[in-house]
Order: sequence, then C-alpha cells, then structure tokens
Amino acid sequence: MPRVVPHDPKDDAILLTAIGGKAERLATRDQHFFHPDVLKIAASYGVRIITDDALLAELRAHGP
Repeated sequence: MPRVVPHDPKDDAILLTAIGGKAERLATRDQHFFHPDVLKIAASYGVRIITDDALLAELRAHGP
C-alpha cells in the first residue's frame, strides 16, 4: 500500500478507502489528514477533508 499520510501510516488505509470509494468528503478530527500534502492528494481525487463540525454545519445548511 502506498504511503500517503505522513506521521501515521495507519491513516493511509482510511484515505485510500475514501478515494477508492469516490467519497466527496472525509470528516475527521485527526490532524494528520490536514497535512498540506494529504489535502492536495485528496483534492486531486475530489475528496474534501473537513472536520466533523464542518460536516454537520454543511448538512444543517442543506436542511432536511
């Protein structure tokens, strides 16, 4: 498996699953995912990495 998340190899599988699953967002509080290189890789596959609070705000803004 390729290394994509510096400082925490266990996070690689999570990011690669989001990419492979064509996720639009990956919501997390894990600061390793907010590394500039990780954000760039994720964005190149259309995955936005955001906090769980940001996800909740987006969902509330769109309403039921």
